[in-house]
Formats: sequence, structure tokens, C-alpha cells
Amino acid sequence: MKNFIFVLISSTSLILFASYSKAGKKTIEKEFRINRAEKVEIDFSDRDGEMFFSAWEKEFVLVRVHKETKIIESKKAERLLKQIKVNFSQHGNSIKIKIDYPRLRGFFLSIPDRERVKVTTEIMLPPTTNLACEIEDGSIQGENVEGNLKMTSEDGSIKLSNIHGSVLVSTEDGRVILDDIFGVAKISSEDGKILLRGQLEEVEIETEGGDIQLEVAKGSLMKADWRIKTEDGDVEVFFPSDFSSEIFLHTEDGHIDCSFPLIISHISSRKSLRAKINQGGYTFSISTQDGKISLRSLTLSRLFFLP
Repeated sequence: MKNFIFVLISSTSLILFASYSKAGKKTIEKEFRINRAEKVEIDFSDRDGEMFFSAWEKEFVLVRVHKETKIIESKKAERLLKQIKVNFSQHGNSIKIKIDYPRLRGFFLSIPDRERVKVTTEIMLPPTTNLACEIEDGSIQGENVEGNLKMTSEDGSIKLSNIHGSVLVSTEDGRVILDDIFGVAKISSEDGKILLRGQLEEVEIETEGGDIQLEVAKGSLMKADWRIKTEDGDVEVFFPSDFSSEIFLHTEDGHIDCSFPLIISHISSRKSLRAKINQGGYTFSISTQDGKISLRSLTLSRLFFLP
């Protein structure tokens, strides 16, 4: 069954709201008219779900929220789906989306009922958008956006591709894959593998337990110091021949493996090294407590870099 509700919120903004439903499943669809001459700001939060976003050239933002329950009995399933609240708000080009879950009540406290429900959100947005996304226990995937992105997940993977601008990623326990990033990338993770590839200007990566792979694309130009730090993991970096920087490498309980040409200024056994790549410049520091540091040529990245 499909229902439409037209809501006129001003003389210039029209929201089209539609809902689709069948036993155990319901989809909410909403359109937000925006001014393409100005950048769009979107704030999304979900306790436990999956989120996907991509850019298009239309004059509105489209949001689809797919709600699903594992309950078989139709009346109970319908009641549970209604209890999953999707809250929308819009002020000009600023849009907020928040998903709330029903709660299971006990003697002393209540907890979100997330075991019996699943929510997946799709957002189609303009190419130039600032997006903040926060998910407690779920994955984030997105592509083809220019703007400032802030992605947060407590327990879930984050995968982004073809992003121009600034990307700030934080996850406690999840794999991070950033591919074709143009600009700034800052990543913080407690436990998960990190893969970053792009034409970069600023890089900050820190993880307590996880390997890091970085592919610096040809044309990358440092506009500030770069830093990679991991407590318990290996670090592997691939450089193009035209890249320039000062390099500082340090490992407490590992070793340094370098097959990329460096001008070495100081070396301490195989634990610490200072050097220069080409003309030097800003400092790129890489440190690991318990792991290996490897510097390689970009021409070898397809042999070693994991997709």
C-alpha cells in the first residue's frame, strides 16, 4: 500500500511525504526542496542501522528510510514498525534526520529494542553538501560528495569514495575504507583496519589496534604536517615519485622497511629514522608501538594495497 501526504511548510518549500508498507516492512520517503545556489547541511543520527548516501543533480534531497521487523505475526509487526520514529526537520538548506527506536522496559530500566528491528536509510543529495552522520551500531557508506563530512560509528564499518573536501571519521570498532579522497582525511579508530587512498593535502590517522595502509596519489601536496600513529599494527605507505616531505619514522617493537628513495639525515638501528623525500617540506611522522613501518613506491601499490 502506498500513501502520499503533501505538506506545505512555506511559500517556497514543499515536502513530499510518502509511505510504503507490507507485512513486516515499511518504507518512508521524503523530499526536501533546497536552494542549489547554497551548500546543503545534513545532520543524520541513528542508534542502530545502516546508512547510504550518494549525490545527484536534482533540486531536492530525497530520504528513504526502510524499516523492517523480525516479528512474524502481522499485528505485532505493524505495531513495532509504528514505534520506530523517524524525525525530520528543515530550516532552509539545513536538514536533520533522527531515528528513534522502541524500548524494552524492565523492572529498573528500559533499553532500545534493536534486536527485533532493522533500519536502512538512503539519502540522495546535491554534490556540494556538508554531512554529519552518527550511528551507534551500524555501517556507513557514501560516494560522490564535495564538502565537509563527519562520520561517527561506535561499532560498524565506514566506506567512502570520491569525496572532495574534508573527511573526519571516528569509529571504536570497525573497518574504515576511504577511496579517492581529495583534500583532508582525519581518522580515529580504536580497533579496525584503515585503508586510505587519494590526492591528499592533510592526513591524520590514529588507531589503538589495527593495520594502516595509505596510498598517496600523484599530485598530492602537503599543506600541513601529516601524522600516523598506531599502538598495535603495521603501517604501509605508498608514495608517488613527485611527492616531497620531511619524514620521521619510529617503532618501539618492530622494524622499518623502506624501498622508496630517501635522503637520510639520521638513523637509529631499525627503530627510528629521519629523512627527506625529494625537496622536503612539511613533516610526515609515522609511529607504531608494536608493528612494522613500510615505505613503498606507488607503482607497487596494486601488488600490496588491499581493496
